[in-house]
Amino acid sequence: MIERNWKKYNENLVKRGEIWISKEILQKIKEKNQEENKRGRPYKYKSNFIKSILILKNIFRLPYRQTEGFIRGIFGWLNIDIPNFRTICYRNKKMEID
Repeated sequence: MIERNWKKYNENLVKRGEIWISKEILQKIKEKNQEENKRGRPYKYKSNFIKSILILKNIFRLPYRQTEGFIRGIFGWLNIDIPNFRTICYRNKKMEID
């Protein structure tokens, strides 16, 4: 019979749901956007921030409105301005995939 450490097993399952965001990423989000090669008014949100949001959207298979709510839940307490679902959708259509 296999002995299981249920406390450790349960803790590992809980850790699977954690989301870790580095301080460097948060600083880059807060920095002013300086998009290059763009004519006209600069975007309010950096392309990398929008790409990160779109990655989370695809991982969790969320529609745009729920993606906005999810991002609000993650970043809202940091007083970071969050793009609305229209902005996320618009930028997704304009974005080039690397």
